Amino acid sequence: MSDIRTEILCVRSNIGKWWSKSLIYVIAVIVMIYSVWNLSWINSFCSAAGMRISPWIIPFLLGGHAMRTTYGFFTVLLFSAAPFLENDAPFVIIRTGKAAWIKGQILYIAVASLLLALLFVCGAWIVILPSMGFAAEWGSVIELLANYPNEILKYGITGGWGYFSASLVNNASPITASLLSIFLMWLTGVFSGVLILSFNVLVRPGSGVVAAGILLFVSAFSAYLGPIFVGPVLNYFTVYHWVSILSIAPYNSEGPNLFYVIGVQGFLILVLSVLSVISFCRRDIVFRR
Repeated sequence: MSDIRTEILCVRSNIGKWWSKSLIYVIAVIVMIYSVWNLSWINSFCSAAGMRISPWIIPFLLGGHAMRTTYGFFTVLLFSAAPFLENDAPFVIIRTGKAAWIKGQILYIAVASLLLALLFVCGAWIVILPSMGFAAEWGSVIELLANYPNEILKYGITGGWGYFSASLVNNASPITASLLSIFLMWLTGVFSGVLILSFNVLVRPGSGVVAAGILLFVSAFSAYLGPIFVGPVLNYFTVYHWVSILSIAPYNSEGPNLFYVIGVQGFLILVLSVLSVISFCRRDIVFRR
């Protein structure tokens, strides 16, 4: 029980440092700019059509290939310094022990990944707030534009054509799809953070960002040139594109199913976490100034 409390204290310590980290503010600002760029057309459409949109836009936030790669970039940016050996780390590790401290960093990655996902959701809601209304179902705007995407062209708006997926709207409930989307965003964030942490611990500092960058490149390659040179099989290796429910079966006929996504990412997170803890506890630590 004392180890769990110690790990939670490590998480609280890392989160508490966010107020003094410029990186966190940069990420928040970029997320808001991205949300405005991605969703401002919704306000234009709702104003022109005299309609209000439901809050269930979460499953569509990362529907495009560029959007998924962008989210992956944010996770790499947030966890680039894992395992966060900062100036106070020597004193904290002496008090907590290596094992509790490194497990606390992994737990922090899980918590920070959830906060990043919620930041994306809240950023989207803030942007569409002037046009948002509550609905238990998908709502008239999402259902209309999912099944009849050309309706948006009647008002001279082209930015949101094909934004909503008819396959998802007609076959899934908004609450289930939204919760699953947040879960996939969280899972991808955890995988990205643990990947960077493990490479930084097992290989050398900085190698984690290189490893994550390679996977980001593979994901981007699969979206644009992969179908030409490799084929749909590449979708089973594009980890960062699994962040969206629209990239997996049955909503993407060429993508892996949900159990494959959870199984692969969960297995890799577990293995990399165990290896990181063992390696961190066995080696001398070099602290950066």
